[in-house]
Amino acid sequence: MFAQSSFTPRFATFGRPVLGGVLLANALAMAVVFSTPALAQPAPVTFKDTVFFDLRENPSGLSLGDIDGDGDLDVVVANNTQGGCPTGECGRVTVYKNTGDWDPPSDGFSERMDYPLESIFNAPYDVQLADMDADGDLDIVVTIQDWSKVFILENDGTGCYWDSATDCQEGGGTTNFLVPAIPTDSDTIFSLSVADINGDGVKDISIAGSDVNLKPQAEVLWGRETEGVFDWDVNQPILVPNFVNLDRGKGIVTGSFQYPQVAGRLDMAMTLEGTQFPYTEKLVIFRYDDDDAFPPIWDVYMVDGMRGAGLATGVFRTGVEPAVLDLVSTHRHLLLQPNDEHTVHIFENQPNQPSELFIMQEPGEHALDVYVPRDLGRGPYGVATGLLNGDARVDLAVVCPESDFSPRAGTLAIFLAHGKAGDFYEPPTFVDVYDETRIGVGSKPCFVKIGDLDQDGHNDVVVTNWDGDYLAVAINDAP
Repeated sequence: MFAQSSFTPRFATFGRPVLGGVLLANALAMAVVFSTPALAQPAPVTFKDTVFFDLRENPSGLSLGDIDGDGDLDVVVANNTQGGCPTGECGRVTVYKNTGDWDPPSDGFSERMDYPLESIFNAPYDVQLADMDADGDLDIVVTIQDWSKVFILENDGTGCYWDSATDCQEGGGTTNFLVPAIPTDSDTIFSLSVADINGDGVKDISIAGSDVNLKPQAEVLWGRETEGVFDWDVNQPILVPNFVNLDRGKGIVTGSFQYPQVAGRLDMAMTLEGTQFPYTEKLVIFRYDDDDAFPPIWDVYMVDGMRGAGLATGVFRTGVEPAVLDLVSTHRHLLLQPNDEHTVHIFENQPNQPSELFIMQEPGEHALDVYVPRDLGRGPYGVATGLLNGDARVDLAVVCPESDFSPRAGTLAIFLAHGKAGDFYEPPTFVDVYDETRIGVGSKPCFVKIGDLDQDGHNDVVVTNWDGDYLAVAINDAP
């Protein structure tokens, strides 16, 4: 169950401090010298041996939350069964309940529970935990990539999503849905975000995908409650103007991006992905300014890359008021040269410039951008933000499905925040999330979340592995 980790923190002898690591239990020497002025060394971050858990085929999106009210973060995963359903078991959502005990030989999770959706649906892509019916517990919201559906699995209050207590005890039965499958106007759905966008007390569902003409589209499923009955049958498709070679929305997040902020009003950000050469990418911001509607007020930002997917929010500058949200987006480089570094773009929010919410300078000139050396990580995909080394600054966790050093393994890169300027130490700390004991099993880490699984006050990192069909949990080893 445990894989030997060879992670070692280290620092450059002068210049900017460096956190390096050894990947896949094989030594990879990195000697890095910076000529920039010396900066204070960051508090190091180390992790215990990574723990691995079996999932179903092609696990993708994941979410962390306390589903059973015991104070521990549990894990929910969408399994994207793209290879078909030879056993007839399509469309499963996996739940691992956290026991709170992460000291060996305990592995932290109780028995796995797989909840079926409708048998014809085989491609759940993204999942989020949220209290959708205002009863105080966390329900599961999941998108179906190829059937234009959204499902809500209802929590019975104990962290069970079967339709009877007997089924919960026996570990199988009929999944309990809050409402029937919610149809959408999208042809393909990828990511989702759940939040009360218009401040009416009911959670809304935002999705990113494409329309029937294979053009990028965002869509909002507006939630409403009438005498205790909840529904999401009021859809608002938001068509994106026709950009050349852009055919779908990939990542989506909600947050307060405008200043002055309007209480109870959230905006949306969506990455646009192109699948036809020449590849192009854009980031679109939808500014909310009316009840139950997104008017055509939006901003478009060019990015240097292709096939981006990860999108996250955070406040990276300390001591800055107001504390408006910045955005993080992952993208591959357009031209993969031998010495290319792969960029994680950070869009810095400028609250006093309402006509231009974010500033994105040329790659290499933006102080907040971070880079993954190509030999250690290619194609940054999933990204998460959170506190990792105990210094109260928001750090980044980025997963890269590939690397030159070990193409089968991929990498998890941790970028530690520096401070008031909002920049990050480079190069990143690399954490081993590859289960090398699974001989003959592929590997492609794709989604990542940050949260305190062992209740020690320090955040841990959770990663899904698309080709390996497993979950990797790296427990923070902070004293």
